[in-house]
Amino acid sequence: MKHVAITGSTGFVGSALAIKLAQIGYQVHALYRSSAKARILNHANIRLFHGDLNDASSLENAMEGCEGLFHTAAYVRIWSKQPSNYHEINIQGTQNVLMAAKKCGITRAVFTSTAGIFGPSKGIPTDENQSNTVLLNLYEETKQRANELILENNNTAFETVIVYPTRIFGPGVLGTSNSITGMVDQYLKGQWHFIPSNGKSLGNYVFIDDVVNGHILAYEKGRAGEKYILSGANLSYRDFFEIVRKITNTKHKLVKVPAFLLQVVAQLMLLRANLTGKPPLITKAFVTKILNNWEVSCHKAAIELGYHPKPFAEAMEDTIHWLASLNSKTI
Repeated sequence: MKHVAITGSTGFVGSALAIKLAQIGYQVHALYRSSAKARILNHANIRLFHGDLNDASSLENAMEGCEGLFHTAAYVRIWSKQPSNYHEINIQGTQNVLMAAKKCGITRAVFTSTAGIFGPSKGIPTDENQSNTVLLNLYEETKQRANELILENNNTAFETVIVYPTRIFGPGVLGTSNSITGMVDQYLKGQWHFIPSNGKSLGNYVFIDDVVNGHILAYEKGRAGEKYILSGANLSYRDFFEIVRKITNTKHKLVKVPAFLLQVVAQLMLLRANLTGKPPLITKAFVTKILNNWEVSCHKAAIELGYHPKPFAEAMEDTIHWLASLNSKTI
């Protein structure tokens, strides 16, 4: 039985990955911080290890006896009252994980990054070769630096592979990392009413099951020192919601919000956040992001890993059925 450690095991990707690995026969050492959140990791092949990315002893304790590692933990926010959190978790935390992994004899590791660091698409789908010098926020900046650390530490004794998911959706932990599913849930409840600008901006949406499968394929088949984008369907906002409408037979009103108005709202929300500490729903950088095109290709992952994402409509239908079940339980 293969033994692997997972950081971020109670997050959206980490929890789904931990459970899937356990189901297919891996012995999983799951690093967690919250006992309440760790309750979802209920499987005979999962061992729980309480700890933190900035606690070397807890990292080493979780990795002891493992030959593999999945580092999914990250600080994923569009804004933070303490900007230093991005550096401490995404950069220093990754450095700590690298040091602990090598000390414990880990021989192979998969690191979760974000396709956002490759930048907007430039007329053709973005791939792993696109360079980007303009990072839009602290999350992307710190993930880029973490990537550099990961590749710098790759060698024959410690093989590192990086995967880059796009906008993930699907059943699982709801929160910042699963905001797309939250948006769909709000739309179905009649609480989401806007489309940015003309609604034609392209984004890439990938199902959680495909992201999990991509991580496992990268661990088992990925070339050391390589990067693999894990993407799904390239869709405009209009097309995205049209598919949701067809699946659910709903016609909730959606209003096109001009770019300038989004920027004004973002500025006002930032002022409020600085005064109250309450996180803004959008920021100026976030608005810039959603108004660009983010068309992405997973060709490399398909060829080298055998990665083939589920058709978007089928994946969204699964997600909507899950949301319906979840909401019925809360009534």
